[in-house]
Amino acid sequence: MGNVVMTQALRNAGTAASGHGFRSSFKDWTRQHDVDELLWEFPLAHVEGSATVAAHSRDDLLENRRPVMQAWDDCISG
Repeated sequence: MGNVVMTQALRNAGTAASGHGFRSSFKDWTRQHDVDELLWEFPLAHVEGSATVAAHSRDDLLENRRPVMQAWDDCISG
């Protein structure tokens, strides 16, 4: 979801929160729960440090990320 979509959704909900705040909260939560860095970098869509590293990183680790994202969903949805 793009930043504009998130910003508009937050405005429509009547909150002054920002999309970046959600990203920051997610990263803090993963670090507090000892989630492997590889598994929290994918959802944040951070770019690999070099073209060589990125070229060799082809697996999206979806099955490894699934339980992390479900636990995050459980956390934020109450």
